[in-house]
Amino acid sequence: LLSVISDRPAKDTEVSAVYKKMIDVIATSLFMVTAGHEQTGAVEAYMQDASFCAFKWEPGALIGTKQTATAQALLMSFTSIQMPKLLGSDWTHLFPPAKAVPQDSPFFGSSGASPQTPVAVFNEFQQALLAFSQQCDAYNAEAPTRCFPECFPMYVMNPKLLETSIAV
Repeated sequence: LLSVISDRPAKDTEVSAVYKKMIDVIATSLFMVTAGHEQTGAVEAYMQDASFCAFKWEPGALIGTKQTATAQALLMSFTSIQMPKLLGSDWTHLFPPAKAVPQDSPFFGSSGASPQTPVAVFNEFQQALLAFSQQCDAYNAEAPTRCFPECFPMYVMNPKLLETSIAV
């Protein structure tokens, strides 16, 4: 990438930095459409009352307009549909069939080991999510034994409770 946008050849350290930055951008995007959306996107309780939380007010009015209330209700009805869970949902039927990768391909891997199939990567990801979910459950189970303010369970980051929100 760096050699394409400049006249000089890219150094390994620069390529590594760009690679790490791309991983950071992708991971941040994935976080925002799952856990970040779960934390900040739960507004359905507020949207029920156009006098408390309206998208638009007329000058001097105490509540939103009928059109605003209808638009809010429509938005909530279309976006509050339950989505598949992040952990435990099987998405492998969406993956294309794995094809053989030639050994001289740059995607074969530097260690000489054959790359994993999409199904294997997905299953590994599900196992990692399950392990993290178990850590969250253990943290929540110990919540009553901790001092204030750490004495509350945290459910918002548990993968077994997160939905895939990118489909919306």
